[in-house]
Amino acid sequence: TGAYRWSGAAWKTVKTPNAQVNGENWLLATSFDSSKDGWAAGWQCTMVSGTCGFSVNQQAFLIHWNGKAWSTVATGVPSTTPSALRGTKALSTKAAWAVGSVCPTSACSSSASLARMWNGSTWKTVSSPHPGNSSNALMAVDGTASNLFAVGYYANSGGTADTLILRWNGTSWS
Repeated sequence: TGAYRWSGAAWKTVKTPNAQVNGENWLLATSFDSSKDGWAAGWQCTMVSGTCGFSVNQQAFLIHWNGKAWSTVATGVPSTTPSALRGTKALSTKAAWAVGSVCPTSACSSSASLARMWNGSTWKTVSSPHPGNSSNALMAVDGTASNLFAVGYYANSGGTADTLILRWNGTSWS
């Protein structure tokens, strides 16, 4: 896993933690509130028969930038639960969000929206709506501490996907 940083004149490679040496690491989103505080979100997976599908082997992955280097930070999502993070929003050193999806069982026959909040020391899950009975996923998040939006999709069994837009009012998602 690697990232690139613009120096003002050229892109430079910046080493990032490689959580899954024998598998895949995907960074899908990044957000910074300053040059010394930023987050990158994605997923990691051990290889299964040469593929890395949304299964028990796929886990949410977060890394933090402190102004000098990237480090892995525990997501708090159980390792037995298939999950992925696809969007992140850094608000301050004590507040950030990461969004994605999680499967309620290792069989992963359905998925729920996943919203995680950083409080300065740990990530915790914050309940979010998931209106579809088959698939629910959040893909991006942006806004302020009291007016945040997460976007993604939901689907019912046998149905087509529809747009999912959630709003955080500082207390809850709707």
